[in-house]
Amino acid sequence: AYTTPTLLRYGFADVWEARLETDGAIHYGTRDTSTGITTLERGATDLSLGVKWHTQDEDETGTHPAVAWLFHVDVPSGSDNFHGNGMRPSVRMVMEWEFSEVYSLGIMPGIIHDKYVTGERFTAGIFGIVTGRAWTEKFRTFIEIAASQIAQQKYGGSVVTYDVGGAYLITNTVQADMAMSWGASDAAPDFSWTMGLSAKF
Repeated sequence: AYTTPTLLRYGFADVWEARLETDGAIHYGTRDTSTGITTLERGATDLSLGVKWHTQDEDETGTHPAVAWLFHVDVPSGSDNFHGNGMRPSVRMVMEWEFSEVYSLGIMPGIIHDKYVTGERFTAGIFGIVTGRAWTEKFRTFIEIAASQIAQQKYGGSVVTYDVGGAYLITNTVQADMAMSWGASDAAPDFSWTMGLSAKF
């Protein structure tokens, strides 16, 4: 599968940010092992609308982290073959520590109220932990364990991945990044990689 993940952010107050997120266009291929024929489907994925609320700065001692809350709702706006089931609200708490100019740590617990293909509603967990290192003023890397869904097997199971990546600041307002991901659970993709470009206006 190939997607075009996109995140647009707009700060409209000192502690508030509007967010629009999507995996964008998707090309998805399936191969019939008995015939060897590959079927390719194309379409668009759902939109996720939300806000970010920054509630706390990290203190000078580093004991208390910087804290922000993400409130999102995934909207079934994608193509027929790729949209989700109904509105799926979620909330996540983001905690960040900057131990020095070199090392950082982030933890993100959360929950999402989802809807399975059968129409049954269920609540799933979300969790991520990431550690970062700045090698220069322009280049940094990270290692992460991410659980985009923690759920019972009857709702698709848990989707957990190991992720590594890096980012390079091309200019003060443009950044390039790349990441690779390995599945850590049966429901997760075996391997994926992404390349990205971020710009500040």
